[in-house]
Amino acid sequence: MIIADKTVKNQDFVLAKKLSKFNDLPTDGMIGLAFPELSENMNTLVQSMADAKIIKSATFSLFFGDNDYGRKEEKESSAIIFGGNNIKKYSNDNGFVEINVFFSGFWSVILTRMEINGEQVKISTRTAIFDSGINLLIGPPSDVLNVFSKVQKGNDCVLSDLLICECKDLNDFPVLEFVLDSKRFYVNPKEYIAKDKNTCYVLISSARVGVWLLGNPFLRSYYTDYNMDRRIISLARSSSASKVHPEKSAFWLIMLIILSSTLTIIIGVLARYFYLKRREPRVQPQNEERMIPLVPLT
Repeated sequence: MIIADKTVKNQDFVLAKKLSKFNDLPTDGMIGLAFPELSENMNTLVQSMADAKIIKSATFSLFFGDNDYGRKEEKESSAIIFGGNNIKKYSNDNGFVEINVFFSGFWSVILTRMEINGEQVKISTRTAIFDSGINLLIGPPSDVLNVFSKVQKGNDCVLSDLLICECKDLNDFPVLEFVLDSKRFYVNPKEYIAKDKNTCYVLISSARVGVWLLGNPFLRSYYTDYNMDRRIISLARSSSASKVHPEKSAFWLIMLIILSSTLTIIIGVLARYFYLKRREPRVQPQNEERMIPLVPLT
């Protein structure tokens, strides 16, 4: 197998005669990016490249662009980098946030909790899996219904295969918050909703999988780097993602309350200080007028 003029020897392949889900996609095959445990402990392509010294370590990074067909403006295309990352190109953050992967064969992490507009969503699982092969966020049926109950507030929606809502502005929908390994990550309406005129399709679906699958809506929000040796996923806000709405983030709401309270205290202290300073000259003459002159004793 030759990649970038480099030869990868002894790479295992699986012959597939038909790929039912890829009928409309011109492709010669699929590359598995998970751990060897899912392929009967055969070496993955990333590991084979590392063993052949084509890349320094068994790592890769994924960037999902926001290119839509029919748009005239050019945007950054999706990309995969084997053996490293390019955070300067694909993110505006100064660095990555690391989360631990627990052993399962998948890129699975601890789902500490989910929140919407600062309210915790009741969920039945504590596992989330990064999955670049799906175009949805997928969760257990009960979890998804709890999410829908908060997403559709104030919107006229019907539930089909997806939640379909009448909408004018994506900002009418809330920001989703995934707390992974106790670290917060946000998915904006622009990432998890497909808008067609006045109809919005919520790209969240349910399946009896027992975990949350974080597909393309999440991966469009974050530039991700995967380290197979350290079992670490590193995330930075994607340069193609929309900015998180501050007014819909509980963190920013708390910060606003704290700043407002602090400013009120400072204004109160300054007001009292200047009030007393202005009052001092008036008090002094009054005290001088009341002083009794001393008469020398004879």
